[in-house]
Amino acid sequence: MFNLHELYEILIRAEAGEVTDRHKMQLLYLRRATSPLLTVYLSAKNHLYSVAYGQIRLLLELYLGVRELNRDKDQTEKKFVEFREDLNENEYGDYETLPMTDFFGGKVGQVKGDFKDQHELQRSLYGRISNLGTHPYSIKSTGNDGTYSESQEKDVLDFALIFAYGIAAQYIRTFENSEAEQFVRQEADQVIIQSILATRTLPLFFEEDLEFDFNY
Repeated sequence: MFNLHELYEILIRAEAGEVTDRHKMQLLYLRRATSPLLTVYLSAKNHLYSVAYGQIRLLLELYLGVRELNRDKDQTEKKFVEFREDLNENEYGDYETLPMTDFFGGKVGQVKGDFKDQHELQRSLYGRISNLGTHPYSIKSTGNDGTYSESQEKDVLDFALIFAYGIAAQYIRTFENSEAEQFVRQEADQVIIQSILATRTLPLFFEEDLEFDFNY
């Protein structure tokens, strides 16, 4: 988690040629994933499992969204330039939704639907973490909050490790074929190795990123 935070901080201070408009939108949302990873750990240690599951759903959606941005970097770069020009030309209030937010939200909505339709296990997984951490009508969401649960602590921490791998993999995807690629790979590999050694297994929906797992 801290490796990913440090990686982001180094990249935003990098020379202009290393981080370009082709990377900046992804970098914004990769940064967004750092706090949820830490929150899952802190929530688990304080037995706030419903909070942890809510952050796990956020991590899943961020992973899917950034992966989609990296699938078409030409479009992502073009849209980022458009959004930056829009911000320079227009003023937005503190609570107004930015066009980039609507764009990324649309991407997440699309890939989230595809994710659930691809396999019944994925639909079940999404439903489970939503019921345990997000849906206000679920009676399971706070059933164990405040009381230590070995099974739930292991579950949420395993999820955190899995998504640490996924976010690290998307850092590499973001900077593939760029001046920063070698440095990003070296830093992200530390997170990937730690995640694999701790979890040993990865979900099938990581298929595109399994090449970074040294077990494959």
